[in-house]
Amino acid sequence: MRRRSRAPLRPKGVKRVGGVTDPQRVKGTGMGAEGGLYGPLVLCIAAVLMACGLALGIQMIGAVIGPFRFLAPSAEEARRAFGLWTIHVDEASPESARRLRAWRAIAPPDRPVFESPSLAELVERGVRAVAVPGGRKLSGEDAAALRGFLLRGGGAVLTGSLGVTTPDGQWQGYDLMARLLDVPRIQQLAFEQSRTVAAFRRGPLSSRLAPAEPIALIAESGAPAISDAGAELRWSAGELSASRRLAVGDGRLAWLSVGPENARSGAGEPRNAMTRLVRASIDWASRVPSVEILGWPGGARFAARVLHGGESGNGDVLRSERAVREAVERAARTGALARLALPAPGDSGTRGDVLERIAREELARRAAWLPRDGEVRRWTETRALVDARVRRTGPQRLLVEISNRGREAAAGVALRVHLNRRASSAEVGVTKVGQVAPTVVLRAGAEHVDLQLPALPPRESLSYHLDLRFGAAAEG
Repeated sequence: MRRRSRAPLRPKGVKRVGGVTDPQRVKGTGMGAEGGLYGPLVLCIAAVLMACGLALGIQMIGAVIGPFRFLAPSAEEARRAFGLWTIHVDEASPESARRLRAWRAIAPPDRPVFESPSLAELVERGVRAVAVPGGRKLSGEDAAALRGFLLRGGGAVLTGSLGVTTPDGQWQGYDLMARLLDVPRIQQLAFEQSRTVAAFRRGPLSSRLAPAEPIALIAESGAPAISDAGAELRWSAGELSASRRLAVGDGRLAWLSVGPENARSGAGEPRNAMTRLVRASIDWASRVPSVEILGWPGGARFAARVLHGGESGNGDVLRSERAVREAVERAARTGALARLALPAPGDSGTRGDVLERIAREELARRAAWLPRDGEVRRWTETRALVDARVRRTGPQRLLVEISNRGREAAAGVALRVHLNRRASSAEVGVTKVGQVAPTVVLRAGAEHVDLQLPALPPRESLSYHLDLRFGAAAEG
């Protein structure tokens, strides 16, 4: 006889859900009292963990890009807008059209660019720096409007002759240009004198050119030149300058004696060099930071080889103390490699020994790099494989990024971050655990910070954040 199975006893009032007793519905038995807290407790723990994770993420991101801002962009960000003030540009004229095309092609690709014949309209659109492709026909009223723009903190990049003709083409001389550039007079070059300009001094305008790097030009008679001992560009034929930087009120004016349309056509390198030159000028005029890889290891100001007689490969042997000191001074000014050819030690009695001692003392005093055979070539190859970029990530914070594309470590690399404004202090921090921080050098009165980097591992990228305080600069 088969016995019928009986359902197990359960407390009165307990329901079965899917064949399982639901303790949450027990009344008066106390079953599931603790279980009723599990859900809210788990939710609270999850919420706390999510909040901690979000706070940690914000802190990590903030360490790299700086404080968050949810309001209007800062003045520094507004300065990135760039404008082409196309006043007196007639695109029906082949010459005007060629100049405008050259400026459009060279405008910074990472910045908003606006065009208008009205300077007021450009200002309304947030433009803080302008170039003037039609500067040759500027009138007195145009120059006054430009000066007002500069006095209010704007920046301008001007090239070539300025205000030398009326809008209808009548010659009116260089008086207006001399007043704009604040120089006593403008000089005109002959055709043969206007073939090349070259980096002469190191500075913000020449920062993207190699030391003493030349730019081949389309020669033309009447190219303008000035006398300016502090100019960063110089005409190769002679002692005349080809650039000028000056402050006008709260604004900045950069002038180049040649524009992008002057680079020799059909030659890639002159155009590339001109692009680098003009974009560096725009950055300085608009106070946008930029970075350069310094030309020599350890940030040395220049390099020099001491050679004897026939080693120099030419007959230009330095035979006086004055000639030695002048050669060292020229190299220090341009930042280039100096080849100091001296008499052999036994030549002319002991004169060769004396001049070599003087040369080495001068080079040591100026902290020049003295490479041995083959080291210049190896350094040049190493430097060419290093890339550096800088971008603003906060009102007082920059992010500096460096990458080594080479197969070997790059030692001795130094960067110069052009702040394009004076800083009173600078501190550097790493963005990755285990990174070695570079050495920071801030010189009194300078608008740049130098970073002496540790050895860069092959095929790796590093980044640092640079925290700044702006104001009267101090040595640090």
